[in-house]
Amino acid sequence: MPAQPASPPVLLMVFNRPALLRRVLTALAENRPPTVYVAADGPRAGHPTDAARCAEVRALVQEPLPWPCTVRLLLREENLGLQQAVTSAIDWFFAHETMGAILEDDCLPARDFLPFVGEMLRRFESNPAVMHVSGVTMRAARGGHDDTPSYHAAHSGHIWGWATWRRAWQQFEPTLAAWPTVRDGYRRDPDPLRRALGRKFASAHAGRKWTWSRAWYWTMAQQRAVSIIPAVNLVENIGDGPDATHVHGRDHPLRHRFGPALSWPLQHPSSLAVDHDYDRLLARYHRGSWRRRFADQWWALRERLA
Repeated sequence: MPAQPASPPVLLMVFNRPALLRRVLTALAENRPPTVYVAADGPRAGHPTDAARCAEVRALVQEPLPWPCTVRLLLREENLGLQQAVTSAIDWFFAHETMGAILEDDCLPARDFLPFVGEMLRRFESNPAVMHVSGVTMRAARGGHDDTPSYHAAHSGHIWGWATWRRAWQQFEPTLAAWPTVRDGYRRDPDPLRRALGRKFASAHAGRKWTWSRAWYWTMAQQRAVSIIPAVNLVENIGDGPDATHVHGRDHPLRHRFGPALSWPLQHPSSLAVDHDYDRLLARYHRGSWRRRFADQWWALRERLA
């Protein structure tokens, strides 16, 4: 089998789940990334088990990893909360690197994840239209035949194991400041994905549910950027349990087992045209359940009338 490309630098964001972290570190050891950045949020006030569990996590990342690599640590003494902890960790990562892979402690990568995103990062490094490389796909694997493209493009990505560039993250716009001037364009857009995202942006701007991922999707949507989606699933989310920040459930559309291994060398599509069938899947995903659609529509209306 042809040799896989070298792994890119990795940012690993951790908190208080040592058992999950051990699994992720074991998976990373298969690819031996040359540089690993670890950002650890601090224990929460009023959570008596956090101090011991955060200390166990920090002990794990301060031990030498089982492969030769450079490890950089950002160990916070106080708890920043999920949103600020993530965005400040990515800021820190890209203060040192021009590109890299990003994993949270509940995102278990397949062996092909780092080689795949590493090749995509290098291939599209100078293409400003590409801002995101996903490790997850909502689509069932199509068999992985040698003549099947190894990836396709879509107008949005997924953040359970992903990669990007400093040049893309520098455009991150967390306040959605321009939303009032563009909201009517999203509401009337013929593209169902942009309409679905627009309802999320409206509710986030109104203060209902601001998340760093919504702000990142907003950044990409404003730039009319594309994301690279692998043909097979390369990341499993293993964090749906009593310690999870968000409980997703086993039937979550992004919760898939690993797909078949990718064939190397990768099969590149003849063009980077957007896969509109996948965009329709994304639109359905971002619309969500009828209850979520109703809530987003209510907040979108409230935000327009404010």
